[in-house]
Amino acid sequence: MKVLVTSQGPTVDALADERFGRAAYFVIFDGQSAEPKIMKNPGFSSDHGAGVVASQSVAEEQVDVVITGHLGPNAVNSLQAAGITAYRLPSQSTVKAAFDAFAAGELELLLAKQS
Repeated sequence: MKVLVTSQGPTVDALADERFGRAAYFVIFDGQSAEPKIMKNPGFSSDHGAGVVASQSVAEEQVDVVITGHLGPNAVNSLQAAGITAYRLPSQSTVKAAFDAFAAGELELLLAKQS
């Protein structure tokens, strides 16, 4: 399972970003890999449609779960179409703390996977 956390910086110790489409980075935790993958969010510098651009890149990475603070309507539609579930970030948490809270089953569901 691949779990993505939106991030303000390029490390697991960075603050998680409440924004999805305009988050600076995506940190992807993969059960198959010891180290998370850190990538720049292509939607960050998009003039418009940041949520859709970000959603497309997430789908290309075959992410199963997104942890973020807020999803716009276009991002919701794109993530649902890709079969991705989303959870709400805990307030003022680091990327690692958000992932750990997800692993412990402590996060609120933001967007259920469509079956």
